[in-house]
Amino acid sequence: GTLSPIPYTRDHRPVGAVKSILKPSAYRGRGGGADAAAERRPMILADRALGDAVTSSDVLHPLPPDPFRALRVHDFVWIRRTNGCWTYAIFSDFRTVRGEDAMRFVTDFRGSTKTLRGKKLGKSLRL
Repeated sequence: GTLSPIPYTRDHRPVGAVKSILKPSAYRGRGGGADAAAERRPMILADRALGDAVTSSDVLHPLPPDPFRALRVHDFVWIRRTNGCWTYAIFSDFRTVRGEDAMRFVTDFRGSTKTLRGKKLGKSLRL
């Protein structure tokens, strides 16, 4: 599926009206909470843009035990594409797929998305 892409400049600064929706409260994961982690800025790599492929200098970290609580909307991650390549993507929203919790990611500036659930999160997602 596709979503309207979030307009970011190459250095990940939101463009125009999008700035107004990118408040710390928007970064809370499922279950929310007002702890310090929920109020942090989104995870980004300043030298990467949406859809960039992983390079030999990149370090991909495994997911924390509960990615549904660790990731916030607008966090950037590395996602394994169907062709096996890892690309830089942004966490878009939580979904339910076939009765199972899932996470949707925007994978490029065209608005292409990938939804991951269950065991696929651990195999196809890195920080």
